[in-house]
Amino acid sequence: MEKEQGSANQAKGRTLLRVAEPDKTSACSFLVSMLRKESAVYAYMVDTFSEITFYTPLGMASEIWMAGMSFGQSLKTRVMGAITGAIFGRPYGKFRDYVFKKTKTGHSSSSLRKMAVDTAALITFWMPVYFGQLYIAGASKKSIIVALAIAIPFSFVEGRPFGMYMDWIRKKAGLRPAADGFRT
Repeated sequence: MEKEQGSANQAKGRTLLRVAEPDKTSACSFLVSMLRKESAVYAYMVDTFSEITFYTPLGMASEIWMAGMSFGQSLKTRVMGAITGAIFGRPYGKFRDYVFKKTKTGHSSSSLRKMAVDTAALITFWMPVYFGQLYIAGASKKSIIVALAIAIPFSFVEGRPFGMYMDWIRKKAGLRPAADGFRT
């Protein structure tokens, strides 16, 4: 009788183990597969992280100290910026990859060329988005004009550093940088 009970307990234990082990169709396996380096979700998270961590402190500083926005307006704009970054961070990364490829800009391209491509990608993608953020945040017409007047020339200074930062984050995360899309 004890052997039968022992066998029954072992069978129950195996059944419990089988239930606890995730199979290939389980939600756990699905989530793990989404976070693999090859997945679009992983790339989305990496590009979004780089956008938010680069622009939150930079944007807040320029809005408060240069554009004269209040701390509250800037905070509201930065929250919207983080949400916008979460939505558009990866699309910008893909757009930037596309611009690098279309302009045949690669690792061996000059620093000036990489700066020009990064700046052009940044201005054409983000300025319309930034205008919308400022407008929704309730910035005055004057503050919007000043903020954009500062942001556009500032983009010439920040375009390449942001591109380098995005590529650095991508490399650390095991993804390819934009210049890898075109080999010169």
